[in-house]
Amino acid sequence: MSFLPPPTREGLISETVRLLGGCVAGIVLLGIAVYFLTV
Repeated sequence: MSFLPPPTREGLISETVRLLGGCVAGIVLLGIAVYFLTV
């Protein structure tokens, strides 16, 4: 699996934001699931 970064700075920034947003969303969903399971 080869990953080629976008050629433009805007593309690189948007890609980074998308990856960070996905990680944050996953952590939030996991936290909500754990909260409802433990309460």
